[in-house]
Amino acid sequence: KKLLLEGASMQLVRQDIKHFCEAESGVKLEYIELATRENLILTDNVNDANNLVLLIAGFVGEVRLIDNIFLS
Repeated sequence: KKLLLEGASMQLVRQDIKHFCEAESGVKLEYIELATRENLILTDNVNDANNLVLLIAGFVGEVRLIDNIFLS
């Protein structure tokens, strides 16, 4: 969230999160996406942060974890 609000591209954020997860034993990233709040249409455009939600899911061992974070 912090990187996106500071102006980083979604591509860079995906890459950073992927590398972070790969460095942790037993952690597997399933997805990280940015979407509009109203209809969950995926986007990489971070210009309208007030209207976006960051979606992430992955596994820690066999447990699947998901989280949704509003950017604003």
